Amino acid sequence: MIAYFLGDGPYYVADKTPTKSYYRAKMDYCASQYEIEMDDAVREQWQLMIEYFANLYASAPEETAPVPWDGSTKNGVNLMTPNGDGTYRYLRMDATGVMYRISLDTTSYIRSNLHPAGNAAERDAVETALCLLQTFGVNAEAAGVVSTEQSVKAFGSVVLDGYVVYCDPVYCGLPRTNERTFHGFDDALEDTDADSDTDYAANFPREEIAVFVADGTVQSLSWTYPSRSLTLENDSVALLPREEVQSRFRSDIGMVMRVAKGQPLTLRVHTVRLVLERVPKKDAVLEYDKPELAAFYLVPAWEFLASVETASASFPSLSNVRILCINAVDGSIIS
Repeated sequence: MIAYFLGDGPYYVADKTPTKSYYRAKMDYCASQYEIEMDDAVREQWQLMIEYFANLYASAPEETAPVPWDGSTKNGVNLMTPNGDGTYRYLRMDATGVMYRISLDTTSYIRSNLHPAGNAAERDAVETALCLLQTFGVNAEAAGVVSTEQSVKAFGSVVLDGYVVYCDPVYCGLPRTNERTFHGFDDALEDTDADSDTDYAANFPREEIAVFVADGTVQSLSWTYPSRSLTLENDSVALLPREEVQSRFRSDIGMVMRVAKGQPLTLRVHTVRLVLERVPKKDAVLEYDKPELAAFYLVPAWEFLASVETASASFPSLSNVRILCINAVDGSIIS
């Protein structure tokens, strides 16, 4: 990965200290958006951003001398290499995952508008992402794409139009899913006949591969919390009968659906699929800030994906969310 993403070097220890030139570029971009914006409220936001970066600019160094990498990989690597125009590419690899980006400033993306690749540009982005993963011997399948225009989370940070391709790693022929679980809009628990003492397994940080493709080029790669090693501990395990899975769904769905009382809510389950999901081993370390230390099983599980529709103007309808995930071996609720 170092050779693929960073070429022949030189390799330097990544320095995340923004310089004055970095903040000057941010101010110039905000100023350009301020000039073309017609909405006064949005113009005010751009002005606040300019002032924010100006304050950071005042205390930023002119430049920082790059520190050559000594070749050590004991604690992973966090490297940068020059692009030749005063900017750097960055690559970090450690137990928490892989992160590659073309610049210091990287945008966070969300999956809420995820959809199957439709037009030619989206299909090309998916092909580019999967070809990249195949280069490194990573078995994965595309979960869908979302345009940066639809998915950007950070205000004013998109400078490239492209697509984020989300991929699910595939182990033993089953995808390691990363769908977010929907628990409703507030903490009001609807009346239900379900057992109130139902046990819930602790969730681990999700394994996810996201590839940002723009202009036919991979701009960033994020692979969070990969499974480091897999061993088959029981190759003769039997899955629950379909009828029992249906029964568990009907009895337990009320326990995981937290909805605002009085708000109409419609669930339309459109996909039921067998996936791999993480379940903690006995005495597993569950410290959120040290997920790489946690021990877990990847177990087959039935995942129920649905659209969530509400008549309330306060809450948007959702098109592709997981409303329940049931352990396909023992019937326990995973999430």
